Amino acid sequence: LILYLKSRSIPKTVYSGRVKEVHYSFKDNPEKVYYGAGWANDEGGWEIRNQYHKYATSPKAITTVTNDGGTLNLFEGWINYLSALAYFGVDRLEGTTIVLNGLGMYYKIKDTLLQYQKINCFLDHGKGGDSVTDMIRAIVGVEKVHDHRYLWRDDEDLNDMLIRTTKEKRQ
Repeated sequence: LILYLKSRSIPKTVYSGRVKEVHYSFKDNPEKVYYGAGWANDEGGWEIRNQYHKYATSPKAITTVTNDGGTLNLFEGWINYLSALAYFGVDRLEGTTIVLNGLGMYYKIKDTLLQYQKINCFLDHGKGGDSVTDMIRAIVGVEKVHDHRYLWRDDEDLNDMLIRTTKEKRQ
């Protein structure tokens, strides 16, 4: 798991205390136990990653990291959230963070969006990220939404940028 997170350029200072080692099996073969890096959601489910695949347990839900303030930081997945902590610094994200754990979970936060004066979107490039960003703008107004994808315009997502810049620093 450490090697997996290292391959994603996530340092121990970032994942420690935020990610757990999760062991799991499937109903059709309960004797075979798998493991992965686990990210807990707000309803007791897990987003699990390892070098072989991505998996989520039920219930599927968002993850909220609550802080004070009128700012909401919105991430598509937990690897990108941890990438932001690694890239910007663990103490640089002010306000509340919601990790959607997949764009399909957007519908769970539509009402919550109205509580914030500023929404920082850290979504992936592509149709899904474009669509969710546009929907958020339609709900809260264009002036409240800050789309940060310009920071990784040459990469698919924030983690790809972190991996690339980490490799460039080593060279």
